[in-house]
Amino acid sequence: MSEVKEEKLKAELSSLKSQINPHFLFNTLNSIYALSVMKDNKASEAIIHLAGLMRYVIKDANDYKIPLQKEIDYIGNYIELQKARLGNTTYVRFECSGDPGNKEITPLILITYIENAFKYGINPDVDDCIVEITLQITDTGIRLYVFNKKVQSSSGNHSTGIGMSNTSERLKHLYPEKHNLQISENKETYSVTLSLQLS
Repeated sequence: MSEVKEEKLKAELSSLKSQINPHFLFNTLNSIYALSVMKDNKASEAIIHLAGLMRYVIKDANDYKIPLQKEIDYIGNYIELQKARLGNTTYVRFECSGDPGNKEITPLILITYIENAFKYGINPDVDDCIVEITLQITDTGIRLYVFNKKVQSSSGNHSTGIGMSNTSERLKHLYPEKHNLQISENKETYSVTLSLQLS
């Protein structure tokens, strides 16, 4: 039973790695193109962020555990690309504090909650979109806080909850009794707080 569970988790991780969202990638490339046409220096920065994101998913995410700093770099690249894509239509704040040191983490365990905030918390046609992400590194682990105001998706998509559910299962299997996940939701806002002990 344990081996079956392990294989299921590996399959889910492979699925996560294979789904750099084509829609996100397409929009990002369009944004980079627009910046390059305007000869905006941000175009070269966006290309560097995109390269970092691709390198992580293709290479680093294959390992069972990776240095926490690589996961933070990946999150940073992802957020910067979102900001380049969204321009001034959304208020995005990302704060990271503490020293990663030699801590390690399972790859792609945090990004689901961040992707979820961007997927269901932004719409270029809606004013006042807000996404806030705080990552605190402590002596024993990390605390991730993700907040977004709810908006009507421009694509009309509705969450199936599959990505969130899969990540919860991975947390239970990979970090039993070493994590605390709290989700708070009302009609206007959605937030996630994840505390994770890292050895």
